[in-house]
Amino acid sequence: MSQDAVLQVAGGPSVRIRERQAVLSRLGALAVPGSAFLALFFLAPLCYLLALSLHPGGSMGRLDPEWSLVNYQRFLTDTYYLGILWDTGVFGASTALICAVLAFPFSYKLARMKGPWRTPLLFITVLPLLISAVIRNLGWIPVLSERGVLNQILQALGLRAWHVDWIYNYTGALIGMVHVELPFMVLMLMAVIRKIDPALEEAAINLGAAPWQVFLKVILPLSRPGLMAGVLMVFMASISALVTPAILGGKRVMLMALYIDQQMRGLLNYPVGATAAVLTLVAASLAMLLALKLGRSRV
Repeated sequence: MSQDAVLQVAGGPSVRIRERQAVLSRLGALAVPGSAFLALFFLAPLCYLLALSLHPGGSMGRLDPEWSLVNYQRFLTDTYYLGILWDTGVFGASTALICAVLAFPFSYKLARMKGPWRTPLLFITVLPLLISAVIRNLGWIPVLSERGVLNQILQALGLRAWHVDWIYNYTGALIGMVHVELPFMVLMLMAVIRKIDPALEEAAINLGAAPWQVFLKVILPLSRPGLMAGVLMVFMASISALVTPAILGGKRVMLMALYIDQQMRGLLNYPVGATAAVLTLVAASLAMLLALKLGRSRV
């Protein structure tokens, strides 16, 4: 055996480790542009927003040079601001819950479907994503308005007592938000349900499990990571939504995104708007941590 071969055998593991480290260092260099982009367009504005929230608020663009926590103190002690924050959380949770309930059966059927109908149904599911959210929200106005299609159908059925104000309130904003976010929930659930082996469901049925037991004991636990990911995505998108609550909610709905827009663009009160944005981000981060904890599969 030659001397080079002996050295290669003797130092084989260390040589491979050094080669692996060199490859990893080259791959790490590829992450530099993306990291710089995130630092420039995400971390820097976020730090500026946080710094801006630490100045006392003032309308018409005035900025007090002093540093203070008065904005956070006002937000966390005033029932009006806490009410907006609570309504925003309830709005996001309601949207996520309704989307999960509506999407799960359809996603399961779509994931288990075989044949020519699967592709058209999947296309119909994705089709709303190709249309602007503004157009979709405007399309709900002739349906949900006082003399809209829905109330006319109720009157034709003799259900005059069911004549409801469906629009320019919390209900209208919720309907529009569910319509916007439902396709995302369907795609999330379908992706995780397709990975569940149908043999597990058949085995549970053969062992005497009822359909609801198969769902609770087999399907739901195995699909929990995708379910929690979908709930988290819908919740975070809902609490930060601006267009849908503004169009279908009207002036009777005040959520954090609408309040931030009002302070930033309407009153030019940048510190107060920044404070509301930071608190919304903190709430979204806490929701993400909770969803990640609950989404860990125990199977």
